[in-house]
Amino acid sequence: MSELEIRCFNGFEVFVNKQRVERFYSQKTKALLIYLAIESMRLHNRSHLAGILWPTYDEGRARRNLSQTLTSLRKDLGDINQNESFFQISTQSIGLAGSENIYIDTKEFDATLSSIQKHTHQDILTCPACTNQLRQIINLYSGPFLHQFGEIDSVEFENWGLLTRERYLQEAIDAHTQFINNLIAQNQLDEAVTIAKQLLQMAPWRESAHQQLMLLFAKQGHRIQALNQYDQVTEVLMSELGVAPSAETDRLYDQILAGEFSPSEQPLIEKPQERAAPVIETPFQAPSVSPHFVGRTELLETVGQSLLEQPNSSPPVAIVGMGGVGKTAFAAQKARDLKPSFTDGVLWANSMTSQPHNILDSWARAYGHDFSSLTDLDSKATAVRGMLANKRVLLIIDNVENVSDIRPLLPSSESCAVLLTTRNSDVATALNAKIVRLDELTAENGKKLMIRILGQERISNNPDNPLA
Repeated sequence: MSELEIRCFNGFEVFVNKQRVERFYSQKTKALLIYLAIESMRLHNRSHLAGILWPTYDEGRARRNLSQTLTSLRKDLGDINQNESFFQISTQSIGLAGSENIYIDTKEFDATLSSIQKHTHQDILTCPACTNQLRQIINLYSGPFLHQFGEIDSVEFENWGLLTRERYLQEAIDAHTQFINNLIAQNQLDEAVTIAKQLLQMAPWRESAHQQLMLLFAKQGHRIQALNQYDQVTEVLMSELGVAPSAETDRLYDQILAGEFSPSEQPLIEKPQERAAPVIETPFQAPSVSPHFVGRTELLETVGQSLLEQPNSSPPVAIVGMGGVGKTAFAAQKARDLKPSFTDGVLWANSMTSQPHNILDSWARAYGHDFSSLTDLDSKATAVRGMLANKRVLLIIDNVENVSDIRPLLPSSESCAVLLTTRNSDVATALNAKIVRLDELTAENGKKLMIRILGQERISNNPDNPLA
């Protein structure tokens, strides 16, 4: 049985029976393999794959290109004449075979991370197996997802790749942070310093990592290095985000300057005395619920269940329907229903009337942040994703028309969920969203709606009566 190995971190490499595949027929053949590998938990409709790789082509031409590309990919892998193919192929769908002879580094990363997440934070600190798994994750993440892969003339694939890269970066950052905590708990300070420096190479704007490094230097007796680290975090935050260090970082600097962290006497991590912080009300930006909302009970329940699943295993949910069918009212009603479940807030945006920059600014202000000085959209989106990283938030984006405008608004945090409304199912498909179709009201619910708006008295009157 042939073996297939796919590595997507810090570039892209493929091995068949331990031999590196040196050439592919085209960038599109590589892109098809990558997409099937990352999204390997399910089969993919051919129309969907064609739309991802050839979004500007008509469906017939795109599907023909897909068939030709699949054939070329199988030839590149020596898969054509094998008794057991690497692929599951039908007239309607394509997917990677779920056999044990296919290794994907991102899949191992996901599985190891999932295993760790079954433990509580305190258990992870004291669990030797978890420490080894964290080291494994850090070793797997040798660099950004598809680093320097190049363009393939498909904005849909490139946007998908950008989101995937962002997700793995955030998960790698979290794994590095937890690994440092484990090393600190085991008093392995030299290795903790090494990992903290690696973390700051990936995310120089991560203030908590600078704090950890300051504390580690102080514990090791390197007071000057600890103070110099404060200068570095100040410079990075001002240049990257346009903000000064937090009050917590300032207090930490003052404590180290005053000699309060002694290598021999003080604990490594000592929480400074809390200062009163401004109270920021949990944001709820959804519009008012329509007083005449009727019906659609089962659909509301279905959407609610989808949004309350673990977001890292669930795509965005897209309410798709024609104009005027009630998508906005439906989303507002669902936001009200789910408000207790999303304890850190519900954010709303109308993508038809607001630009991505303004939406991100609005969301940042809802939590007391000001990122208006960031003129680059990617930088602002990164800052907002960092802000939402540990928050349980429902994001609702209404009237979605343009995929490229929505990409910067999507979070990377596994604690957030996303609900979209759109008239265009192709847009929802391009965003890998779970589509829920909203049709016109039934005759019965239409009558209920009319009664609510006009009142039972007017509905019941004889048509000859002027009041009718």
